Amino acid sequence: MIDIKFLRDNLDDIEKSLARRGYSLQKDKFIALDLERKSLQVEVESLQSDRKALSNDFGKLKSSGENTDNLKKKIDLINDNLKIKNESLNLILESIKSILLDIPNIPHESTPDGKNESDNVVIRTVGKITSTNTVDHIDITKKIDTDLAAKLAGSRFAVLRGSLAKLQRALISLMLDTAIKIITPDSPFLFI
Repeated sequence: MIDIKFLRDNLDDIEKSLARRGYSLQKDKFIALDLERKSLQVEVESLQSDRKALSNDFGKLKSSGENTDNLKKKIDLINDNLKIKNESLNLILESIKSILLDIPNIPHESTPDGKNESDNVVIRTVGKITSTNTVDHIDITKKIDTDLAAKLAGSRFAVLRGSLAKLQRALISLMLDTAIKIITPDSPFLFI
Protein backbone atom coordinates (compact mmCIF):
# COMPACT_ATOMS: atom_id res chain seq x y z
CA MET A 1 0.00 0.00 0.00
CA ILE A 2 1.28 3.43 -0.91
CA ASP A 3 2.28 5.71 1.96
CA ILE A 4 -0.43 8.34 2.47
CA LYS A 5 2.10 11.11 3.23
CA PHE A 6 3.97 10.32 0.01
CA LEU A 7 0.68 10.40 -1.90
CA ARG A 8 -0.30 13.76 -0.39
CA ASP A 9 3.10 15.28 -1.19
CA ASN A 10 3.34 13.91 -4.76
CA LEU A 11 -0.27 13.60 -5.86
CA ASP A 12 0.12 15.11 -9.34
CA ASP A 13 3.29 13.16 -10.16
CA ILE A 14 1.75 9.90 -8.97
CA GLU A 15 -1.39 10.56 -11.00
CA LYS A 16 0.70 11.10 -14.16
CA SER A 17 2.83 7.99 -13.55
CA LEU A 18 -0.20 5.76 -12.98
CA ALA A 19 -1.99 7.20 -16.02
CA ARG A 20 0.91 5.95 -18.16
CA ARG A 21 -0.11 2.41 -17.23
CA GLY A 22 -3.84 3.00 -17.67
CA TYR A 23 -4.81 3.57 -14.03
CA SER A 24 -7.12 6.46 -13.20
CA LEU A 25 -6.35 7.82 -9.74
CA GLN A 26 -9.40 9.07 -7.80
CA LYS A 27 -7.57 12.29 -7.03
CA ASP A 28 -10.58 14.54 -6.33
CA LYS A 29 -12.24 11.94 -4.13
CA PHE A 30 -9.00 11.39 -2.19
CA ILE A 31 -8.50 15.14 -1.66
CA ALA A 32 -12.10 15.61 -0.49
CA LEU A 33 -11.91 12.66 1.91
CA ASP A 34 -8.54 13.77 3.25
CA LEU A 35 -9.82 17.31 3.93
CA GLU A 36 -12.91 15.91 5.63
CA ARG A 37 -10.71 13.56 7.69
CA LYS A 38 -8.52 16.44 8.78
CA SER A 39 -11.51 18.56 9.79
CA LEU A 40 -13.16 15.71 11.71
CA GLN A 41 -9.90 14.81 13.41
CA VAL A 42 -9.54 18.38 14.69
CA GLU A 43 -13.15 18.29 15.98
CA VAL A 44 -12.61 14.93 17.70
CA GLU A 45 -9.41 16.12 19.37
CA SER A 46 -11.12 19.33 20.49
CA LEU A 47 -14.05 17.36 21.96
CA GLN A 48 -11.65 15.03 23.74
CA SER A 49 -9.81 18.02 25.21
CA ASP A 50 -13.09 19.59 26.39
CA ARG A 51 -14.20 16.30 27.91
CA LYS A 52 -10.92 15.94 29.76
CA ALA A 53 -11.15 19.46 31.18
CA LEU A 54 -14.78 18.98 32.22
CA SER A 55 -13.96 15.58 33.75
CA ASN A 56 -11.27 17.20 35.88
CA ASP A 57 -13.74 19.85 37.03
CA PHE A 58 -16.32 17.12 37.67
CA GLY A 59 -13.88 15.25 39.88
CA LYS A 60 -13.06 18.37 41.89
CA LEU A 61 -16.74 19.24 42.36
CA LYS A 62 -17.63 15.67 43.29
CA SER A 63 -14.86 15.47 45.89
CA SER A 64 -15.96 18.76 47.44
CA GLY A 65 -19.58 17.53 47.59
CA GLU A 66 -21.03 20.17 45.26
CA ASN A 67 -23.84 19.61 42.75
CA THR A 68 -22.49 18.07 39.50
CA ASP A 69 -25.74 17.60 37.54
CA ASN A 70 -25.13 20.40 34.99
CA LEU A 71 -21.54 19.33 34.46
CA LYS A 72 -22.62 15.70 34.05
CA LYS A 73 -25.11 16.75 31.34
CA LYS A 74 -22.38 18.67 29.48
CA ILE A 75 -20.01 15.67 29.67
CA ASP A 76 -22.75 13.31 28.44
CA LEU A 77 -23.52 15.68 25.53
CA ILE A 78 -19.84 15.81 24.59
CA ASN A 79 -19.59 12.01 24.83
CA ASP A 80 -22.57 11.57 22.51
CA ASN A 81 -21.18 14.10 20.04
CA LEU A 82 -17.74 12.49 20.27
CA LYS A 83 -19.20 9.05 19.52
CA ILE A 84 -20.92 10.37 16.38
CA LYS A 85 -17.79 12.20 15.19
CA ASN A 86 -15.60 9.12 15.85
CA GLU A 87 -17.93 6.91 13.80
CA SER A 88 -17.85 9.42 10.92
CA LEU A 89 -14.06 9.64 11.17
CA ASN A 90 -13.72 5.85 11.08
CA LEU A 91 -15.91 5.65 7.95
CA ILE A 92 -13.76 8.26 6.23
CA LEU A 93 -10.56 6.48 7.27
CA GLU A 94 -11.93 3.22 5.82
CA SER A 95 -12.76 4.99 2.55
CA ILE A 96 -9.26 6.45 2.37
CA LYS A 97 -7.76 3.04 3.13
CA SER A 98 -9.81 1.47 0.36
CA ILE A 99 -8.50 4.07 -2.12
CA LEU A 100 -4.91 3.47 -0.95
CA LEU A 101 -5.28 -0.31 -1.28
CA ASP A 102 -6.58 0.08 -4.82
CA ILE A 103 -3.57 2.09 -6.01
CA PRO A 104 -1.04 -0.14 -7.80
CA ASN A 105 2.73 0.20 -7.53
CA ILE A 106 4.09 3.30 -9.17
CA PRO A 107 5.89 2.34 -12.39
CA HIS A 108 9.51 3.27 -12.90
CA GLU A 109 10.29 5.98 -15.48
CA SER A 110 11.81 3.33 -17.75
CA THR A 111 8.57 1.31 -17.78
CA PRO A 112 6.86 1.61 -21.17
CA ASP A 113 3.39 3.11 -21.40
CA GLY A 114 0.54 0.64 -21.72
CA LYS A 115 -2.54 -0.77 -20.06
CA ASN A 116 -1.40 -4.36 -19.35
CA GLU A 117 1.49 -6.83 -19.67
CA SER A 118 0.98 -7.20 -23.43
CA ASP A 119 2.36 -3.66 -23.79
CA ASN A 120 5.59 -4.60 -21.99
CA VAL A 121 8.83 -4.84 -23.92
CA VAL A 122 10.62 -8.21 -23.95
CA ILE A 123 14.27 -7.51 -23.17
CA ARG A 124 15.50 -11.05 -23.80
CA THR A 125 14.27 -14.63 -23.94
CA VAL A 126 16.52 -17.45 -22.80
CA GLY A 127 15.87 -20.94 -24.15
CA LYS A 128 12.78 -22.27 -25.83
CA ILE A 129 9.62 -21.99 -23.78
CA THR A 130 7.63 -25.20 -23.86
CA SER A 131 4.77 -26.38 -21.74
CA THR A 132 3.14 -29.74 -21.57
CA ASN A 133 1.10 -28.68 -18.59
CA THR A 134 -2.54 -29.67 -18.94
CA VAL A 135 -3.47 -29.23 -15.27
CA ASP A 136 -4.64 -25.91 -13.94
CA HIS A 137 -3.11 -24.82 -10.63
CA ILE A 138 -6.60 -24.50 -9.12
CA ASP A 139 -7.15 -28.22 -9.74
CA ILE A 140 -3.92 -29.00 -7.88
CA THR A 141 -4.94 -26.96 -4.84
CA LYS A 142 -8.17 -28.95 -4.58
CA LYS A 143 -6.04 -31.99 -3.75
CA ILE A 144 -4.66 -30.36 -0.59
CA ASP A 145 -6.42 -31.79 2.44
CA THR A 146 -6.92 -28.82 4.78
CA ASP A 147 -9.55 -30.55 6.94
CA LEU A 148 -7.16 -33.34 7.93
CA ALA A 149 -4.37 -30.80 8.42
CA ALA A 150 -6.53 -28.82 10.83
CA LYS A 151 -7.14 -31.97 12.87
CA LEU A 152 -3.46 -32.98 12.88
CA ALA A 153 -1.61 -29.70 13.27
CA GLY A 154 -4.12 -26.87 13.58
CA SER A 155 -5.08 -24.12 11.20
CA ARG A 156 -2.86 -22.84 8.37
CA PHE A 157 -1.35 -26.24 7.65
CA ALA A 158 -1.85 -28.58 4.72
CA VAL A 159 -1.59 -32.32 4.19
CA LEU A 160 -0.39 -33.54 0.83
CA ARG A 161 -1.11 -37.08 -0.32
CA GLY A 162 -0.20 -39.36 -3.19
CA SER A 163 1.24 -37.78 -6.32
CA LEU A 164 1.09 -34.27 -4.86
CA ALA A 165 3.26 -35.35 -1.90
CA LYS A 166 5.71 -37.01 -4.33
CA LEU A 167 5.84 -33.80 -6.39
CA GLN A 168 6.66 -31.74 -3.31
CA ARG A 169 9.38 -34.20 -2.29
CA ALA A 170 10.85 -34.14 -5.80
CA LEU A 171 10.96 -30.33 -5.79
CA ILE A 172 12.70 -30.32 -2.41
CA SER A 173 15.26 -32.86 -3.66
CA LEU A 174 15.84 -30.81 -6.83
CA MET A 175 16.46 -27.68 -4.78
CA LEU A 176 18.88 -29.47 -2.46
CA ASP A 177 20.75 -31.09 -5.35
CA THR A 178 21.06 -27.74 -7.11
CA ALA A 179 22.17 -25.95 -3.96
CA ILE A 180 24.81 -28.59 -3.20
CA LYS A 181 26.30 -28.20 -6.70
CA ILE A 182 26.54 -24.42 -6.23
CA ILE A 183 28.25 -24.60 -2.85
CA THR A 184 32.00 -24.87 -2.79
CA PRO A 185 34.24 -25.75 0.17
CA ASP A 186 34.91 -22.00 0.63
CA SER A 187 31.20 -21.20 0.72
CA PRO A 188 29.72 -19.72 3.90
CA PHE A 189 26.73 -22.06 3.55
CA LEU A 190 26.77 -25.54 4.96
CA PHE A 191 24.28 -28.27 4.05
CA ILE A 192 24.39 -31.51 5.97
